[in-house]
Amino acid sequence: MKATSNLLPYQERIMESLLNDPNLLFPLADKGLGPCAVSYDQYIEDCLIHLKNQECYSLISERDAKLAIDLLEDDIEKWLKKYKHQVDGMHAKYILKHMASVSTSPFGQFYVLYKIHKGMKNGRWPTRPVCSDVSSLTHGLGKWVNEMLTPVQKAQQSYFQDSFELKKMLDGLELPPNARLFTADATSMYTNIKTEPALAELSEYLREKSNEFSYPCEALIEALDLVFRNNYFKFGDLYCKQISPCRYPCGGRGGIWLLYEDPLVNDQRWNDFTLDMNGWNGLEWVCEKPTTTVNFMDLTIRIENGRLVTTIFEKAQNLYLYIPPHSSHPKGVLTGLIFGQVLRIRRLCSLSTDADEKISQFFERLQHRGHTTASLVPLFSRAEKNASRFINRSTEDIDRLKQKKWIDSRKQIYFHLQFHPENPSSRAIQEIWKKHVSHPPKETPLSQMKNLDNERVGFSKLVVAYSRPLNLQNRFSVRDIHGRGKEVSKYLA
Repeated sequence: MKATSNLLPYQERIMESLLNDPNLLFPLADKGLGPCAVSYDQYIEDCLIHLKNQECYSLISERDAKLAIDLLEDDIEKWLKKYKHQVDGMHAKYILKHMASVSTSPFGQFYVLYKIHKGMKNGRWPTRPVCSDVSSLTHGLGKWVNEMLTPVQKAQQSYFQDSFELKKMLDGLELPPNARLFTADATSMYTNIKTEPALAELSEYLREKSNEFSYPCEALIEALDLVFRNNYFKFGDLYCKQISPCRYPCGGRGGIWLLYEDPLVNDQRWNDFTLDMNGWNGLEWVCEKPTTTVNFMDLTIRIENGRLVTTIFEKAQNLYLYIPPHSSHPKGVLTGLIFGQVLRIRRLCSLSTDADEKISQFFERLQHRGHTTASLVPLFSRAEKNASRFINRSTEDIDRLKQKKWIDSRKQIYFHLQFHPENPSSRAIQEIWKKHVSHPPKETPLSQMKNLDNERVGFSKLVVAYSRPLNLQNRFSVRDIHGRGKEVSKYLA
């Protein structure tokens, strides 16, 4: 029996018309600002602006690309053999399994995000180049490198996990009257970090700190070299290699600083400071002038009466594409969205008046997406109570809850399936589980049964873990454009 569509007939016709238009592509905007619509020709030209930069990329033949991949596969296998006693067996198995899974097309995919928040420059929208390495040969090795480097990253003085941790750091500061704020953002960060200096600096640092962390030092340095020097990817029918700029396994961001101004020497000191920042291995930093209010990450931070006050920062171009009521999703998704957003706002806004305003705006945006006031009010009321309970908990209570959740998770079995509104409900699945598996009548409960080692199984709870079906972004946004229009190589003629 055919399932009922949650799209109206005219919506389906429009969607099919757009998807079948050979002259249109729908890339994403940078900073999560939603979808864009550009012509196929325009998108190719915008991507080639980056790929024609011979300091960053090299266009190579299909034959050379496949030969390089064969050599790279041999190098990774030699690395695994050389360090088989230092690389965990499960990690090695994952790296080999990933290489086998991408053997038919072991290249990353190049695409761009449109920086609509930056505005047009010289008649064009600026773009951010991205190379997705999920399908690349080195992806598995890169994940291992990332796991080894993550503890090192977290140990840096400049590291903080998220906006909540940043706010906690800022809340404790008392500032003198001459305090000012400024931000600095690296221009094209990843395409301006030179491979040789980066590897030299990282290798020296990793050897110096090897006793403080548990990573296998030489194995990690050699793996970094393999990942940094072997970024092969495709764009349409083009094969490319990234040259000098390197891709970092661990993410990075710009920075925020506090400055204590001295009016007599401020200009000279400021100029010296910005010159020093821009003197390191090719990175160019754009430093905003010191002020009392800055936007950083998802926060607006301002100085008031010797304290730092924060509120939520949202870009003017944000479309707020929250799920509409007719979307195919489990009922709990909307509840989770509202609970999470209300808690986020209450935690990140220093002043209750700012938080009230942001929550009111969030409510109105959900109404604009089609949700009714009657359906939203009870959820927002519960969300406010939940946020109040969370904020008033002590750090010890929060840690205990996290520990309890971790212990409980060890007793859970996950049933993964794609959500469909016409399938049996989660509650029905739970009842079947309880009746026939976990607590069958007149039989030993699953949690009390013993395995071959005479230990209790311990599993007592089933978690129905829904994955979502394809959404509009999945249908419209295309990273691999090969076969969508004129071959990319013909644009180079």
